[in-house]
Amino acid sequence: MKILRLEVLNLASLAAHQGQPQVVDFSVEPLLSAGLSAITGPTGAGKSTLLDALCLALFDEVPRLRSASLGQEGKLPEIGQSLAFGDKRNLLSRGSTHGFAAVEFLGIDGQRYLAKWEVQRARKRLDGAIQKVNRSIKNLSTDVLLTTQKSECSVLIPELIGMNFEQFTRAVLLAQTEFGAFLKAGDLERAQLLECLTDTGIYSQLGMLAYQQYKDAKTQFDQLQAEHGFIQALDTDARAQLDQQITIQSQHKTQLKQQVEQIRQAVHWLTEQQRYQDELSAARQQAQQIQTQWERDQPLRQAVLDYQTLAPYRQYQAQHHQLEQQRQLSHTRLAERQQAQQHAQLELTHAAAALTQQQQQATALKQQQQQEQTWLVLAKPLELELEHRRQWYSEHKSRLKTLEAEYQPKHTQHSEHTVQLQQLDQQLHALREQLEQHAQWASVDTRSSTLQQQAEQWQRAVEEHQRFERQHHDKTAALHQAQQQLNQATHALERQQTQQGERVTQQQAITAHRQVLQQHQEHLQQLEQQLMFAEQQTPLLAQLTEQQQQLTQLQADRSQAAQHYQQHSQVFAMVELLYQQQQQRHEDWVVQLRQQLVSDQPCPVCGSLEHPFTQQPDQLSAQLLSDTTQQYLIQKQQFEQYQSAYQQLEQQYQLAVQHHAWLHQQHQTLIQRYPQYAEQSLCVEPLKQAIAALNAQATLDQQQHDQRQQQYEYTEQLQQQQQQHADHVQRLTEQVLAHAALEQQLHAQVRSQSQFVLQLLPTTEHSIWQSADPLARPSHLAAWVQTLAQREQQQQQAQQLEQQRQHVHQQHVHLNQTLQHLTEKMDEVKQLLAQQKIDGQLSKQKLDQYLNFAVPPVDTTATWERQLDAQRQQMQAAIQQAEQQYYQADKDRHGHERAWAEQQQRHHDLEHDLADLDQQITQWRQAHPEFDDATLSARLAMTAQDHQQQQQQIDALHQQLMRQQSNTLQLEQQLMRWNDARPADLASTVTPEQIAQQQLLAQQQLANAEQTWAHLYGQQVEDDRKQQQTKTLQDAIASAQQEYHRWAKIVDPIGCSTGAKFRKIAQSYQLDVLLQYANQQLKLLSPRYRLQRANDSLGLLVIDQDMANEQRSVHSLSGGESFLMSLALALGLAQMASGQVRIESLFIDEGFGTLDPESLQLVMDALDQLQSQGRKVIVITHVQEMQERIPTQIKVQRLGAGRSHIVITPSVQKEQR
Repeated sequence: MKILRLEVLNLASLAAHQGQPQVVDFSVEPLLSAGLSAITGPTGAGKSTLLDALCLALFDEVPRLRSASLGQEGKLPEIGQSLAFGDKRNLLSRGSTHGFAAVEFLGIDGQRYLAKWEVQRARKRLDGAIQKVNRSIKNLSTDVLLTTQKSECSVLIPELIGMNFEQFTRAVLLAQTEFGAFLKAGDLERAQLLECLTDTGIYSQLGMLAYQQYKDAKTQFDQLQAEHGFIQALDTDARAQLDQQITIQSQHKTQLKQQVEQIRQAVHWLTEQQRYQDELSAARQQAQQIQTQWERDQPLRQAVLDYQTLAPYRQYQAQHHQLEQQRQLSHTRLAERQQAQQHAQLELTHAAAALTQQQQQATALKQQQQQEQTWLVLAKPLELELEHRRQWYSEHKSRLKTLEAEYQPKHTQHSEHTVQLQQLDQQLHALREQLEQHAQWASVDTRSSTLQQQAEQWQRAVEEHQRFERQHHDKTAALHQAQQQLNQATHALERQQTQQGERVTQQQAITAHRQVLQQHQEHLQQLEQQLMFAEQQTPLLAQLTEQQQQLTQLQADRSQAAQHYQQHSQVFAMVELLYQQQQQRHEDWVVQLRQQLVSDQPCPVCGSLEHPFTQQPDQLSAQLLSDTTQQYLIQKQQFEQYQSAYQQLEQQYQLAVQHHAWLHQQHQTLIQRYPQYAEQSLCVEPLKQAIAALNAQATLDQQQHDQRQQQYEYTEQLQQQQQQHADHVQRLTEQVLAHAALEQQLHAQVRSQSQFVLQLLPTTEHSIWQSADPLARPSHLAAWVQTLAQREQQQQQAQQLEQQRQHVHQQHVHLNQTLQHLTEKMDEVKQLLAQQKIDGQLSKQKLDQYLNFAVPPVDTTATWERQLDAQRQQMQAAIQQAEQQYYQADKDRHGHERAWAEQQQRHHDLEHDLADLDQQITQWRQAHPEFDDATLSARLAMTAQDHQQQQQQIDALHQQLMRQQSNTLQLEQQLMRWNDARPADLASTVTPEQIAQQQLLAQQQLANAEQTWAHLYGQQVEDDRKQQQTKTLQDAIASAQQEYHRWAKIVDPIGCSTGAKFRKIAQSYQLDVLLQYANQQLKLLSPRYRLQRANDSLGLLVIDQDMANEQRSVHSLSGGESFLMSLALALGLAQMASGQVRIESLFIDEGFGTLDPESLQLVMDALDQLQSQGRKVIVITHVQEMQERIPTQIKVQRLGAGRSHIVITPSVQKEQR
């Protein structure tokens, strides 16, 4: 890991320089080749701010601000807000709207990265509130922005550099003061420092956790032993006796069950015997009723047989009725055809007359349009000329308005310039008269500045004299008052010292209260994050739930629609197949069968010898085809509707699935942003209430903290006041003594200045100056200086007025020329407009005369042309319509004549068919004499539906009779078989009542036996449970005892209630490791010494290898030796913290001012050896000798107003130093 470049803008004193950020670039010369560099500058210039910027850009942390946030609870006032002491935004320079820190570094993967920390004010205004911090990380090697999220930056930076913030401050930024204290601290203090530096606090927690586990294991072991003593199971004899009683009772219960079962079988046999007898009697009675009904229905069966014999006669009757209806309909249509023929002839006559009339009107219109066309040709040029004149007139009218608009402001400006010239002449005349009045001061003009300085000095001397007099009086009074205040403060301090113990208590309370406020603040931030997560999650979950319900409903509707679609698809396929078959039958097989029919031969379908429809179309087949076609169209429409509905639901379902996936993705994104709240069920209102309650509690705690802080500050203030009063009395005494000497010096200075002023003044003013009171002389000097200033101001005003007059005069002349030119142009345009208006009126009159020849009159020639075209088109349309009406009437007349002839032929054919059918009916009646008119009418009254119902009724009655006879026979056989299966132990004389009493008695005995057995079995189960529980507890006790002994072995070496055992072991180990690394560094820095830990403690010893490995105390080391030891410890800890990461940059922040020249030489040699190890070392120092020995320096120079500038000095070779 290596730092390459650092940029700082507007952080603390490092403000922008010439609008650009301050840059420290370690990748270019002179810092590139410099192994050792120094950051120098006066105190407060901003040296440590460079290291702060480095930490900010990488970790959003500043070590010294972190300690400030832990030690103080106050806030700094800001515009519209207040910031805590530890807030990093406090580093933004005052008077700046934007600031940042950027670090370019080389990561552990060998690629270059840029980390940036940035803060700005709202709307980039100086009065805007400071906004939240922005962070970003960019890969410069691939030019890819990795992230702009603060949380992601905090995770990514340690991965890129291989260290967290604590490791970075120990491996890259070294503060030697901590290790100087660590070197010479006591064991307890060193343990605390070691815990802070190496994070060994976790071992205290492990020791306390082990001790707590030991206590828990012992408590569980004691509880299990106590619980085992409360369980009492049966002994062996009692358990054997209980098992024997259960066996005997079980055998008795089995015997009673067998007895109850025998009685139940006997009851069942008697019950079934009675049921068979009842069913057989009912079946015989029902069979007799059906036989009687069959005999009564004999006439009905005969009528059904006659219906089949009358089938041909019914067909003849139907055909006769159909032919009679067709004959009547033909007669009606024949009369209608004749009437329509007469009407068509009349329409033809009317159409011919209308056509002749339209042709005559067209001839007259053509003659009229030829005359109008002549006048139209003459009117068009006039109209075009008039339009051009109108455009020309409009353009010149606009030009005239433009000229007038341009003329008016220039005329007004001309008048204003005239007045302004007059005013300037008057002002110049007045100034010249005033200059002539002060002509005697002309010779003093060159010494006006010197006179002004003397007036100011004289005024200051007078003021100083007056001030000294006031101070003498005030300080004398203040000295007396200060002595009184000193006495009062002394008495108050004595009283307050008695309350010293209370001050310590107050300080402790304030410190505790600050910690509580910090916890409240952290809890409040956590609640606010939870509230933000809940407010975003609640609507998302509601939308997800609603979308899931919609998705479920859509899926159900889609399934239902798919089912309906599938069903109607099958139905439609069947109907379509039936329609195709019916259509094929109507077209093919019906025609084929009719063609195969032979006269006096039976029909292969119905067997009839008569074929009346061989010459007529099959009306039944046609009707069937029509019905099938209609049904097919209805099913097709329904199928298309269900298909469209299914497709629409499918689209809605897919859209809903996509929306549900998008909502789920949004919810997952929210969970990734706040993973710590993903498993929690957060509600908005309770969080708001908790935040409000916490804010109220924080306000109350802050008020209590302020009160305690005020009490503590009052105590501190009393002590400070007493010291301030004592110092104030001493200062006042010294000031009173020095006042007299200053006053004498002031009088001598006044006399010298008076002589110098006489040389500057004109001779006419010397008497006034010498006779004036010294205290009043500043007013005379001020008046003379004012006179000279007024004279100089009047001369400048005169020059300015003369220049202004010349400028206004030039503008006045230019405006005169412009106004004259505009006037000429306006007169010319007005003349042209007047002439053009007269010519336009003449052209308009002539055009109106031509337009009046139009019929009717029009306004323009274009309207005239459209009117003529419309008249021609209207006439042509009328003629075409009349011709079409004539041709249609003639066509209708011929069509009606043909239809009348065809209808007359069809009527004649129907009369002939009807006569043939009457002959066939007469022949059938002669062949069937058994049907007289009454019988025939009665039989013909039976419809096909009646015949079908009666046939079904006869068939059902016959089947019912057969089934009932078969059922009766089966019941007789079942009764015989049941009697043969009578139980052997069942007496023939026993009654069902006697059997029922026996069954009740046996069931009561069985219930008593089962109750006794259940009671005994419950005792057995309870004893089994206790036996099992005892065994389980014994196993648990053994396991708990093993766990207890295991934790006892662990607690013995490392466990205790405070965690001190394991912490001390871990700290000793960490100290040994640290000393190993430190000794490796000492071999390079100072091979003479070696550090070693004292036995059984955290104490440190120094092994002096030049003195036969003599052990020395660290307190015996000199300043240089102590620095070398501290530096070795710091580098050792840096090596521990870096682990496997190669650290190529090292910053050492240490004051070297306490070292003597010899120790300083030793330190410089050590730093030279350190840079030879391949690290770039940068030290912060104020020591002049170190600055002289380090050629490459990063100088932080003050510019004033709290701002500094960074200057990097060029590298110098060691030979030139």
